Amino acid sequence: MADSIWAEALVRKQNALKSAKVKLTLDVTNVEIFEATVDEITEKYAKKGASKFVKERLSPHLEHIISFSEAIGTASQSASYGGAIWGGLLIVIESVCRFSRSLDEILTEVEALQASLPIFSEYVGLYSNNPGLQYCLRDLFEDYIDFCLCVVRYTSRNPALHILRNVTSSSSSKGLQSIKESIEKHKARFADKAEAAHRRNAERHYLVTQKLTQTTASEFASIHNSVSPESNANRSASVSSHFGRGFSHASNSYGKGRDEPLIHTVTLKRNTIFTGRDEELEQLQRYLSTPMKDNEARSCAVHGIGGVGKTQLALEYAYRYRLSYQAIFWLRAENTVELLESFSSIGNKLGIVDDVNQGRRVARILDWLETTDKRWLLVMDNLEELDTVAAVWPTTSLSSSSVILTTQKPCDCLNWADFDIPLRPLSGTAGSTLLLTQIPPGLSDESKAEQKELAMEISDTVGGLPLWLNALGGFIAQSQCSLSECLDSYRSSFHPLDQGMKTGSWTYEKTPSTVFDLAFSKLSDDAKTLLYLLAFLNPDGVPESMLSIDGPDDNLAVLGTSSRSRFFSAIANLRNSQLVKREGQKNEHLLTTHRSIQTAILHKLDQNPDQRQISFQDTCTLLRQVLPRPSPLQQPESDKWPRIQMFLPQLLSLEKAYLQARPPMVCSLEVAVLLSDVGLNIWDRGLAEDARSLMLTSEKILDGIGCERWAMERSNIHVLLGILTDTVGITQRKEGLRYRESAQQIREHHIDSIPPDQLTLEDEIRYYNTITDLACSHQQFNRYDEVEATCKLVIDKYRSWGTEEEFPYEFAKYYHHMAFVLVYRGDTEAAVQHASHATELLELGSFGLLATLFKFDCATLYFQNGQNDRAIAEHEEVLQRRLLKLGRSNIMTIQSFLTLGAIYYFSHDVVHAEAHMREAIKQCGRRPDLKETTVRAKFYMSLILRNSGEEAGRIESRQLAEEAKQGLHNLLPLDFPAFLQDKDDDDPILYDYLVPWTNRIFVEQQPAGLGKQLVDRTRGQN
Repeated sequence: MADSIWAEALVRKQNALKSAKVKLTLDVTNVEIFEATVDEITEKYAKKGASKFVKERLSPHLEHIISFSEAIGTASQSASYGGAIWGGLLIVIESVCRFSRSLDEILTEVEALQASLPIFSEYVGLYSNNPGLQYCLRDLFEDYIDFCLCVVRYTSRNPALHILRNVTSSSSSKGLQSIKESIEKHKARFADKAEAAHRRNAERHYLVTQKLTQTTASEFASIHNSVSPESNANRSASVSSHFGRGFSHASNSYGKGRDEPLIHTVTLKRNTIFTGRDEELEQLQRYLSTPMKDNEARSCAVHGIGGVGKTQLALEYAYRYRLSYQAIFWLRAENTVELLESFSSIGNKLGIVDDVNQGRRVARILDWLETTDKRWLLVMDNLEELDTVAAVWPTTSLSSSSVILTTQKPCDCLNWADFDIPLRPLSGTAGSTLLLTQIPPGLSDESKAEQKELAMEISDTVGGLPLWLNALGGFIAQSQCSLSECLDSYRSSFHPLDQGMKTGSWTYEKTPSTVFDLAFSKLSDDAKTLLYLLAFLNPDGVPESMLSIDGPDDNLAVLGTSSRSRFFSAIANLRNSQLVKREGQKNEHLLTTHRSIQTAILHKLDQNPDQRQISFQDTCTLLRQVLPRPSPLQQPESDKWPRIQMFLPQLLSLEKAYLQARPPMVCSLEVAVLLSDVGLNIWDRGLAEDARSLMLTSEKILDGIGCERWAMERSNIHVLLGILTDTVGITQRKEGLRYRESAQQIREHHIDSIPPDQLTLEDEIRYYNTITDLACSHQQFNRYDEVEATCKLVIDKYRSWGTEEEFPYEFAKYYHHMAFVLVYRGDTEAAVQHASHATELLELGSFGLLATLFKFDCATLYFQNGQNDRAIAEHEEVLQRRLLKLGRSNIMTIQSFLTLGAIYYFSHDVVHAEAHMREAIKQCGRRPDLKETTVRAKFYMSLILRNSGEEAGRIESRQLAEEAKQGLHNLLPLDFPAFLQDKDDDDPILYDYLVPWTNRIFVEQQPAGLGKQLVDRTRGQN
C-alpha cells in the first residue's frame, strides 16, 4: 500500500511540473548534496547579485526540511520520495536566483513555509505501520510540491508582478493562499493522527511496564539469571558495582506524566534501518524496571566489540521506551571534557543556565537528578574508565530512574553496573535483513531467494557486525554492484589487519577491514582528504567551523573558504558511503565517525607513513588556528576557557592518535608547542590529568626531534608538571622538585645567554617565577630556611619592577610563601596578615582557582592562629566555590571536606566533623589515585569516632585507625625526614606531612620570638 500511494502522488506532481516545463530531481537525498547544489546554482547566477543571499536566508530553517524529507523517506521506504522535497526547494531557488526582482518577497514566503513545518522526526517510529499517518504525510507532500510549483510558475511568467496579489487563483494550479490553507488543514490532521497513535503506544507501554513493576524481587532474580547466565548468574549484591547499587520498588507509576512533553538531550537521530536486537531490548527494559532496595538508580552496562551496535542499541531503547520516562539525557563519556560538556547541556533543558561557572551548573543538575520525582534515563555512551563519570553519577534517585553504560570494556568482569548485557554480532538472518534493507530494488538480476542467501553469506563473512554491514550497503549503493560482485570484491581484498585482529582481544572469527577498503575505494580525493583529517579528531563530533582555511594550501584545498561546494560534496560522498554522519545542532553542524571506522582509517594510514604525516600535520594546523595561545607569563586567563573548552576534545583525540601510532610518528616543534600551550591553559580548570598528559606527550615529541636540554619549550613543560604535583603529596614530591629545578636551570641558562641590554622584563618575570615555583617544592619538604632565602631574593626584584598593584601575581606569591614561613617561626598572627594580603592581591585580577587556593590557605592559618569560627566560615565559603566550580570528586574539593571535618573536630563539633569527613572518605573511594588523602581522611575519621557513644562507632574507629597506620607506614618511606622520626604513629603531624604543604593543619613550629624578629625585619623593608 505504501509504495502505491506515494508513486501515485509523485506521478500527479510530475505531470503538473512537466506542463510547467520544470524538472524535479529526485537524486538529492540529504542536506550535504542539497547545499553543494545550491552553491552551484548561486555561482551560476552570481552576476544577478542577490543570489548570494539565498542560502543565508534559507539555512536557519533547513532542519524542518531535513525532518520532512526523512519522514517521507521512512513512510514510503524509499529515499527518492524524500528527495522530491529537496528537489522542490531547488527548483524554487533556481527560479528565484534567475528572476531576482521578487527575491525578498518570495524568500519570505519560503521561509515562512519552512518554519511552519512540524519536526516530523518526533514521530518517526509511527509512520511505517500507520496508514492514517501516511495519508496525512502524502497530503502535505503534495501541498509542498504545489507550493514550489506555484512560486516557480509565477516567477518565470512575470517576475515583476506582486506574488501575493497575482497568484491567489489559477486555472492550472492552486493559488498560493489556498495552498497555505490546505497545508494548515493537513498539518492539523497530521497532529491529531500522530497524538492518537502516541496515546495508543503510551497505553501499550504503560500496560507492559505496569506488569513489570508487579514482578517481585525474587521473581526477577530468577528471570535475571535465566536470561543472561554467562554474565549475571554468579553476581552477588556485595559486588554489584563500584558505587553500590539497589533500588526500592517504585512508588510512582512509570506512566506518570506521560502526557507531559519529554525532556531530552538526545541529538542522534533514530536509526531507521535498525534491525533485530528485540531480545536484548526487552532484556534491557526488564533490568531497568527491576524493583531494588535502596534509593539509587538501577544501571545496566551494554558491552561488546567496536561496531557491534552498542550505541545504536541504547539509542533504539531511548526511542522505543521513551514513554516509560519523563526525561532522557545522552552523555558522551569517553573523556572528562566531553562528559562535562554534555552533562552541562542538560541544564539548557531544565532551565539551569550558568554560562560563567560550569561546576555550579553541574552541581545544580546533579541535585535535580537526585531530588526530582520525574523518572529519568541517563545514557553514558562510550565509557572507557568508570572514574570518568564519578563526578556526575547521581548517588540517589526518588523516581525509579535508570543509567545505561555502553563500553568496549568487559563489564561482566569489571562489575561496573547492577546488570550487564554482552552484545554479540547479529545472526545471519538479522545481518542479511539489515543489508538487504539498504539495497535499492532492481539492482541486479538475482532472485529474492538468491539475494537472501548471498546477504547471509556476506553477513557471516564480516562477522555480523552492523557497522560493517552498513558500510557494505553504502559500497553497493555507490558502486551499483550486485551482492555476488560485492562478495567477490570483499574476498579479493583481504587485508593483513584482519589477521592482526584475530589475536589478542578480538573475540570474533570474522574480520571487517576489507569492508572499509571497498567503501574507501569509491571515495573522491577530497573525501579521502577529509576522512584522513577526521581520523585524528574527536569521533563524537568535529565542528564544521574548524574545518576551513583562508589561505592557499594545496593539501587542504577542500577546506578552502572560497569553494565550500567541494567541502559539502566531500561530506555527501562520505555520508553515502556510510563512513561519516552529519549531526545538526543549534548553531553548528558536527561530523561524527564511528570509532571502529576511525580505527580502520588510522590502521590504513599506519601502512602509509608519508600520508599519515601529512594528514597529522594538517590536522595540527587546523587546531592551531582555533586554539588560543597562553599567557607568555604562564598566568591563568579565564577569558580563554570557552574557546579552549570547545576544541579541547579534538586535541585530546589528536594526542591519543599520536601515542597509538605504529610505527611511531615524528612530529614537529610546532606540535609540541600546541600541546603544551593547551596544557598551560587548562590546569587551573580542574583538568589536572589532561594537562599532565598533554605536557608529557609534548616532551616526548621534543625528545623525538632531538630538542636540546636547554630549550625554553622544555621549561614551560616542566613548570606545569611541577605545579601539578602540588595537589598530590608525598608520592610525587621528589618528582615535582626535579621538574622545578630543571625549569629554573633552563631559564637561568636563557637569561645568561642574553646580552644585558637586550634583556626584557618578560624574560626576568619568567625566570623569577621559576625561583618562586622552586620555593613551593621546598615548602613540601618543610625547608623553611630555603623558602625564606628565596623570598628575600625575589622581593627586592619585584620592587624594582613596580608596585604591588602593577604585579599582583608576583607579590601575592611572595606574601603567600612568607605566611607559611611565619607559621613555622611560631608567629601565626603575622602569618594570617600575610596570607590575607596575598588573597587580596589575587582578587585584583582574574586568577580563577588560584585565588580560591590562597583563600583556602588563609582560612587554615586562621585556625592555626586560634580563630576557629572564622576559619570555619572561610573554609565553608571555599568549599561552596569548589563544589560549584569543580564538583565533589575533584581533589581540591575533597581537601576542603577533609580540612573542614578536622577543624570541626578540634572545635568540638563532632556532628559536622563526621558529616564532612565521611563525604571526604566517600569521594576518596572514587579516586584510587588519592592515596595520601585517603590515609589522612581515615586517620581523622578514627579520631572523630573514637569517643562515639555507640559500640559500632568505636569499632569503626579502631578499624579506620589500623588502616590509616598501615597506609602511613607504606607512604612515609618515600620522604621521612629526621625531624619526624621521633613522632608517634598517631601524631597528626605525620599524617599532615603526607599531603601537600598548603593542606596541612599541623606543622612543626619554632618558638614565637624567632617569628617576631622575622616579621619585624620584613615590615622594615616594606
